[in-house]
Amino acid sequence: MEKPASNTNRIAKKGCKDKVFVEKGGKLSKSGRHGRTEVQSVQNGQQILRFICAILRKIAVTFSGNTRQVELEGEAYFEVAKDAKPFEVQVNDVYVRVYGTHFNVNGYDNERVQTVLLSGSVGVSSLKNPGVEQMIRPNEMVEVNVSTGECEVKTVDAAAYVAWKEGYFSFEQETLEQIMAKLSRWYDVQVVFENEEVRTQRFTGRVDRNENFQGVLNLLQRTLLVKFKVEGNRIIVSK
Repeated sequence: MEKPASNTNRIAKKGCKDKVFVEKGGKLSKSGRHGRTEVQSVQNGQQILRFICAILRKIAVTFSGNTRQVELEGEAYFEVAKDAKPFEVQVNDVYVRVYGTHFNVNGYDNERVQTVLLSGSVGVSSLKNPGVEQMIRPNEMVEVNVSTGECEVKTVDAAAYVAWKEGYFSFEQETLEQIMAKLSRWYDVQVVFENEEVRTQRFTGRVDRNENFQGVLNLLQRTLLVKFKVEGNRIIVSK
């Protein structure tokens, strides 16, 4: 990744791996569980970039010359103003090219990257298939297989995919395995399934992220008729 220009402020959060570069006038603030990061960059009084990161592994932002690039490990919601300079988000080997838009990128899974569009326009490509750019429309999600570069486009409720930035988990007919993967990242726990069949049970609902973990487990236990056993930071799921 290019080195930031000399007129660029560098902000590094102590104790974190992530480094954030924003143009002069940019603002970095931190709030919420697990150090939710929010960055806003302003030029001539106008917001040109705002993004909020959910659970962040790494993020680097470079604004230098004609380059506007973000390298992300984790999940983030972006608001990007239209500009002649290209803007790209790199997640694993997947690139999201932005044309002025609001969108969410999820790269937790090393095997797939999800991009959900709320407004505007984005094109998604992969190093495995660089000559093909998959365009999507609002309320569509493109899921890229990192290994093959293949793209799958689905119609979705985009608002459900960014509920996290308002402080909620939003589940729409998700399997218990998918739900527990999200909860394990948020509450920093390990999940073990004693019975394979419970993995596929589905749940729809909305849960406050500030709810304590036991409260979330109690809700799922009542709804799905499963049992949870807590052993330190290890959660055992059974029938």
